[in-house]
Amino acid sequence: MGRLENKIALVTGGGRGIGRGIALEFAREGADVAINYRRDRGAAEATARDVEAMGRRSVVVQADVGDRDAVDRMVAEVKAAFGRIDVGVANSGVASRVSAVHEMDPGEWRRVMATDLDGAFYTARAVLPALLESRGVLLFISSVGADVAAAGGAPYHVAKAGVNTLMRVIAK
Repeated sequence: MGRLENKIALVTGGGRGIGRGIALEFAREGADVAINYRRDRGAAEATARDVEAMGRRSVVVQADVGDRDAVDRMVAEVKAAFGRIDVGVANSGVASRVSAVHEMDPGEWRRVMATDLDGAFYTARAVLPALLESRGVLLFISSVGADVAAAGGAPYHVAKAGVNTLMRVIAK
């Protein structure tokens, strides 16, 4: 029996990369997994097939985490599919294009903040009531870049530092 036997997990950005790895490991540990994606439905469906090959249930849910209404809808769809959520993983993120702050297009700043920071907030805001009900847990995926900022990466590093602070505020 796995450590997450009969738990329900929602993983944002669960179709590829770190999110895919999280979704598959949760399934190995016994969880059923809701896999969120923004654009690449094929990747999310491939992850879902791999989850199901382990004998777990999965659902694929499209939502841009930078859109509050879409995140609220995503959480409602997961609850409708599984009845509850025990683990929420705010994983979605995008990297920023390298640029000095004084030369940066403000649109680039907003693009990264919308997914990396706003998306973490919207995910937490939407999923916390379900997690409080199930006595579940909320996980944020961040980056060492929050503490070891590199030149030219302001939006990403600032967003990840914000995610870390958001996590600390929620924990308290």
